[in-house]
Amino acid sequence: MLTEIILFLFTARTHAGGSFDPHIHPPTETPKRRLTEGFHSDIDDLSISAGFQHTCGITIPEAASSDTFGGDLMCWGFNQKGQAKPPPGTYIQVSCGMFHSCALGIDEQVKCWGASGIGMNPEGEFLQVSCGNFHTCGILKDGHLKCWGKNYENQVHGAPITNDFVQVSSGKTHNCAIRSDGTG
Repeated sequence: MLTEIILFLFTARTHAGGSFDPHIHPPTETPKRRLTEGFHSDIDDLSISAGFQHTCGITIPEAASSDTFGGDLMCWGFNQKGQAKPPPGTYIQVSCGMFHSCALGIDEQVKCWGASGIGMNPEGEFLQVSCGNFHTCGILKDGHLKCWGKNYENQVHGAPITNDFVQVSSGKTHNCAIRSDGTG
């Protein structure tokens, strides 16, 4: 449902009087990569995220087989706090904030880099991560929502305590999450 909404929003837009088609999921002859048990099955082959003045993406190696998943991080743009200098490793998802970035590794660990106090590495095994301006939230494998960083508007310590979340998105000073039953 969420993918259909996003696809609708992108394809319904017009640009300079013509239709705008971002090719969110272009046809490909390459088979989908297999995920280890516990990961969302809707993560695509590519992950990219734009922060305040930097962007990070995951590159899939050319020699990757259909049984492999994940890739190296590549970041570019503004790097005053180190937010565009990722750590080495194999990652499946990346998210950029204002002066920090975080990525979910193939080992289910979240690694963050950039501004100190914002980009700390949380403990636990994660399914997903999302950076806000000065904070980050992630979904743990048990479905709990975990947030860290600056708590300017109660966006870190105000997270609901349940164990049924499947996706989170962090904004400037807020977070939104979806539960397994589709409610927020």
